[in-house]
Amino acid sequence: MNGSPDFLVQRNKILRLLENTAGRRFVQDNVRSDIRELALKLPSDTSFDPKIALQLIDCYARASSKLPEWSKHLLAMDRRSLEQSSSERVARYRASVLSGERLLDLTGGLGVDDTYLSNTFSEVESLDSDLNVVEMSAYNDGILQIENITRNCDDAENWASYKIDNSTTVYVDPDRRSDSGKRLYSLMECSPPILDWLGELLPKCERLVIKASPMLDLTQIQREVPHLEQIHVVSDSGEIKEIMLILTNGHDDDPEILAVELKEDKVETVSSKDLDPKASFAGSVREENYLFEPAPSILKAGLAERYAASLQLQQAGKNPAFYFSENRVEGGTGRLWKVMDILPLQWKQIRKYLEKEGINRANIVRKYFSESTATILKKLKLKEGDKEYLIFMERPDGSKVCIRAIRVQN
Repeated sequence: MNGSPDFLVQRNKILRLLENTAGRRFVQDNVRSDIRELALKLPSDTSFDPKIALQLIDCYARASSKLPEWSKHLLAMDRRSLEQSSSERVARYRASVLSGERLLDLTGGLGVDDTYLSNTFSEVESLDSDLNVVEMSAYNDGILQIENITRNCDDAENWASYKIDNSTTVYVDPDRRSDSGKRLYSLMECSPPILDWLGELLPKCERLVIKASPMLDLTQIQREVPHLEQIHVVSDSGEIKEIMLILTNGHDDDPEILAVELKEDKVETVSSKDLDPKASFAGSVREENYLFEPAPSILKAGLAERYAASLQLQQAGKNPAFYFSENRVEGGTGRLWKVMDILPLQWKQIRKYLEKEGINRANIVRKYFSESTATILKKLKLKEGDKEYLIFMERPDGSKVCIRAIRVQN
């Protein structure tokens, strides 16, 4: 179905369907239906376009975890704007960090960020060059009864035409794909060219906030972007979703780097300001009883070694991904295992050990390790899963090991 002309997004018809009583009811009644089965029994004589209804049902299925409230309220969306939008959880975090008198969003898109930021700013003005997206966003504002957002169909390049003063936060989410669809990994390549405007824009506003790709290297960011006050590395359920940059005019000190882990019921944050850059590891622990892996945001933020040192852990691997502890690590942001055995990387001996222990299923964990998960499972004649973990790494002395472990709560 994907790629078929019949199912390509037709934004201009989406609002028409949602405003059609019968069309909206059809979508609501079938929102949990299998899209392929539904396509085989579409009604032929209707007052709405059933193919557009299928597109929306497909979007709501895709949005059920990313934008659950939007799916619940049957808000207007299409496939492309859904893919480009922030998740509700990330948007809520952004709103917890940003607040003020006025927000100017230069790349409004579907409006998820605007929706949450409207709760923490007195007024929001949002631009997008696509009239259909602007109309969908305005429709959604009405459904959600949001009255402090102004939507404009305009290019971000016209930012100078809008009110910007020292009470204005400017927000931009540059497009990270080229016209040909190629992924872009540098802010200098993205559109709009926000870095080209810094000299004129930054002195006018209170701060500039840039949503950047999770693929960007933080060293590269700090080299390319001046006046950085904060860098937020945001992870949702263990997956890096974005890097949020906050710039203020005249800020020339090293930026604060925050590793943020968003979970269902809480937010865990580790800040570079709270970590001693000169902290050292505990040295050799007497017993390597537990293995700790800092959360993905901590690793991406480059804070793993300092964070591990603050917990008095010992580096376990050659790279900063795993750390040993003699005692259980309480409250650490990351994954924790109870170490059962540490085996030299000798495949035949490991296979014999596993057979003796009756282990035929295991979860494979590897970082900076040459063998793929599929190769490891094949060599050890294992299936993936169960409570057992096999963690593969290269030790600081260059030796390679397999650690048998069981996941525990920290």
